[in-house]
Amino acid sequence: MDKDKRSRVFKNIFHAISIFVIITVGIIFFTNLSIAPVPEYKRNISETNAKIIVDINDKSETRTPIIRTYKEEEYNKLDENKIKKIMSVISGNIEGDIPAIELKGDKDVIYIYFIKDKEEVVPDNIPEIEIEVPKDEVDTAPYSTEYHKIIKDKLNIEDGKYSYKLKRYRTQYEKYFMHYNIIKISYELDGERYISIFGLNTTNVEDGVDFFDNEELNQPKEPEL
Repeated sequence: MDKDKRSRVFKNIFHAISIFVIITVGIIFFTNLSIAPVPEYKRNISETNAKIIVDINDKSETRTPIIRTYKEEEYNKLDENKIKKIMSVISGNIEGDIPAIELKGDKDVIYIYFIKDKEEVVPDNIPEIEIEVPKDEVDTAPYSTEYHKIIKDKLNIEDGKYSYKLKRYRTQYEKYFMHYNIIKISYELDGERYISIFGLNTTNVEDGVDFFDNEELNQPKEPEL
C-alpha cells in the first residue's frame, strides 16, 4: 500500500473513531440529564415578568418545586400537547425530584410569595388555587387527562402572607401514602392575570420511617375534602 492510500485509510479510521466518541459522549450526556434531578436554575421559570416563590416544609430540604409561570391569556391558548409537556416537566426527572409535604402539624401549609420585575408585590385580589388530583383507581402517575378531580379554592391571607393548608385528597388504602398533586395558582398583578403551575407530593411518612415497610388498612380512609 502506497503512502497516499495509507494516509487515507488512517484518516477514515480517525474520522470513524471521532464520530463514535462524539455519539457516545452525546448519549451519556443526555442520559445523565434524564436521570438527574432538575437543576435549581431550571426549577422556577417564567415566560413573563412575574412569578411566584413557594415556601414549603420539605422533608429533604434539598428540593424546591418545579414551577412554570405564564400570562393567563397565553396559557389558555396552549394546545393539549404543550400542556402535557408542562405537566411532565413539573413532575420532575426522577423519583424524589418533587418536594414532599408532610401532612402533620404546620408542615402541611405552603406559603406563596408573588414577584414582579424581581420585587415582591401584593396581588390585586386574593389568588385562586386549583389542585388537580389523579383519581383513586389511577396510580400516582404525574398527569392524566382522563382520570382526575379538581379542588378549587382561594389562598388564605394572614399578616400579609398568602398560604394554603394541604390535605389528603385521595382515598388512603395503606398505612403510609405518597400522593402527587398538580397545583395551579391564578392571580392578578397590576391588572394582568397570570398562572403559575407546579407539582407537590403529600405524605404521612415521618423522618426515619421506612416507606416500604407498609401495610394495607383494614378500612380505607376517605379523602379529606
